[in-house]
Amino acid sequence: MTDKLLYKLKAAEELAEKGLIQGTAEAKREIWLYTFSDPYTIAERVAENLSIPTVTARKGLKSLSEAGLLYADKTENASRKYRNYDLIRIFD
Repeated sequence: MTDKLLYKLKAAEELAEKGLIQGTAEAKREIWLYTFSDPYTIAERVAENLSIPTVTARKGLKSLSEAGLLYADKTENASRKYRNYDLIRIFD
């Protein structure tokens, strides 16, 4: 059981590093790491928790989605939901 948990933690760490390599802007890096504590998120929550403007959060989430790191639910425009499915798969 501990081996399985260690494997999952290692996989999550590798996923985090993968995103950090792709993100050069500090806000984008913070947003990426935030999705590890809130894998189903919206821009307003990111902005509130990181104390950044909502516009910055929205742009960062969109950029991470375009890079293939997050999945954007395109059915909603106003409060578009972003999901870190790779992280969710690791811990399922």
